[in-house]
Amino acid sequence: MAPLLAEVDTPRAQQYVLSGAPARALEIRPATGSNPVADMAAPTGLLFVIGSVFLLALYPTRLYWVYLGLYQWLLGGLMLGTLAIGIGWADWGFTVFDLLETDIYRGTSLGLPLLFAWLESRSENTKSEPSTSP
Repeated sequence: MAPLLAEVDTPRAQQYVLSGAPARALEIRPATGSNPVADMAAPTGLLFVIGSVFLLALYPTRLYWVYLGLYQWLLGGLMLGTLAIGIGWADWGFTVFDLLETDIYRGTSLGLPLLFAWLESRSENTKSEPSTSP
């Protein structure tokens, strides 16, 4: 992620220092300060493991865990895009990133497996109920 964000070449981008150590992590600091503005770990970490093991245990023949992984990678790409906006063009990029990381990513990564389980139970209930014709 750090090499990709390092390609943002605007006058505003000169105000930030990017650190890509350790691997799969990114930290953005102002060039004059030591407090990080934002940091990001690659998607599909612990939240993916918890959700996918839950889905694999309940529905081993369904690809719900793949859907969860795709969702997290797409959301990670969106988060990376907002960091690029924050580094290169506007402060609101960091604000949107923070919203996506704290509220959306963490909440939905644990909530999405429960939603899949609820939808699966609803579809099983509709299949098992006999339809009554008047």
